[in-house]
Amino acid sequence: MGYGFFEPCIVYGFYEKDQNKIICWDFLEEHELRRYIKYTNKGGCFGFVYGISCNSIEEMNSIDKTNVDKVFELLSKKDDYVAPKLMLVLRGNLDTSGYSEYYPRG
Repeated sequence: MGYGFFEPCIVYGFYEKDQNKIICWDFLEEHELRRYIKYTNKGGCFGFVYGISCNSIEEMNSIDKTNVDKVFELLSKKDDYVAPKLMLVLRGNLDTSGYSEYYPRG
């Protein structure tokens, strides 16, 4: 019995300082962003990062950061977010139980 499959990836993104809520998929899709996992424990996902990933270390400097920076600037006017940066995160089967989703109003 497993807890799911997670794969490490490099992401240029940001996250909320308040880690008990998450941005809904509709908003992320509108702005062409994805949701990634900061860390896991026994299949549970803790902390979510919003941004754009790359396929390899060689490609990390070629990520188009413009969109992520624009969305961060829009959202940081209303809530408290950690500024975008390159991070090693996980992607895979995201368990979002225990988190309330919201649609940010910029």
